[in-house]
Amino acid sequence: MSNTNTLPLRSEVSVEDTWDLTPLFKDAQAFEDTFAAAEKEISILSAYEGKLTASSRELLSYLVEKDRQELRLDFLYGYAFQMSDQDTGNAETQALKSRAFSLYTKFASAISWEAPEILGMTQEQLDAYCQETPELKNYRHYLTDILSKKEHTLSAKEETLLSMSEDMSSSPRNIFGMFNNADLQFPVIDDGKGGKVQITQAVIFPWWKA
Repeated sequence: MSNTNTLPLRSEVSVEDTWDLTPLFKDAQAFEDTFAAAEKEISILSAYEGKLTASSRELLSYLVEKDRQELRLDFLYGYAFQMSDQDTGNAETQALKSRAFSLYTKFASAISWEAPEILGMTQEQLDAYCQETPELKNYRHYLTDILSKKEHTLSAKEETLLSMSEDMSSSPRNIFGMFNNADLQFPVIDDGKGGKVQITQAVIFPWWKA
């Protein structure tokens, strides 16, 4: 009787052959501590609403703080998604991915008023602010790009509503991904050499050409 070649379970793969996520977070507790801080500090950005363009220093302060928080979110998001991709059948890492996605949605909702407020500025005002506070020149391209999209930007309330729909609108894609990568079972085929191969997403492409 011939043996069937199958991919090993994630738990059976040696550590040396897996992703090293410690450059992002050394362990699960470090992730949780950072996640809690990120969730708590989102409100700092909300406090700028209504006064974002009141002065050049206020605008700069907001942009620097947003960058700081967004970089931290990128680390959280990347860690959670890579943990999930290691084993799409693992319920715990799927929940981690869902939490990270929800946090990013919360962040996006908290700053959804940003573009409408910046669009209240003129190019002349932006130029003056950059002269007054030279550090803003690092953000000139970003701000000018927003001003160029004035005709295509909704009101603050509408942008908030749109950002809040992200969790809902991404659900079909996430459900398909879990079904396609974890739940869908392919048949065992003859490898043409007297052996058997368990088809999976990881090995299916070479066999299409066979």
